[in-house]
Amino acid sequence: MPNEQTFIVDDDAENADSEAALRKPTKLMAYFRLNQIDPDARDLKYPEIPEHYVWEDRDGSWSPTDMEKIYLRMLLAHVAGSTSFEALRTVNETVCETFQEACRRMGLLERVDEYDRCVIEPANNAPPKRLRRLFALICLVAVDNAALELSQLWLNHRIALMDDFLYAGNDESFTGVKLSINPSNKLKTLIIP
Repeated sequence: MPNEQTFIVDDDAENADSEAALRKPTKLMAYFRLNQIDPDARDLKYPEIPEHYVWEDRDGSWSPTDMEKIYLRMLLAHVAGSTSFEALRTVNETVCETFQEACRRMGLLERVDEYDRCVIEPANNAPPKRLRRLFALICLVAVDNAALELSQLWLNHRIALMDDFLYAGNDESFTGVKLSINPSNKLKTLIIP
């Protein structure tokens, strides 16, 4: 209800931490703010927001999922001399609505090596949990002719994707991990014995 937002504050937290938590917007208030600043969000109902945006807990805001960042990286690797985001989204003199659309029009989403390139850069500095999320997103959006090569993508990056498990000494239990893809129904499954 208006002016009745619920905040949970740790009893052991410092006063400054509690005050910062009270200043940070709730997910609902951040949803209202998102709709004020992002026209694309206005087409979504509140329960649909997590499908397209990620909750940033540190500042209490919704930001677009990493997929648009993946498509942006793809474009940056192939488009020379761009002067703006709009220029990056322009293909054959048509400004695309999203980076994904621009990639699709350029034929980049049909190339398996593009997905591989998108994992290489973050693999050097992103935590494995974030890489696994990125890998899952790639599995969800991979086009049909690239889907059969996802197992190769897994093989190329499996150590980085499981690094936190391996570091914790669980390497023996992850030796049989593999990606299974059923071409008949496009089912993609990560099998961990």
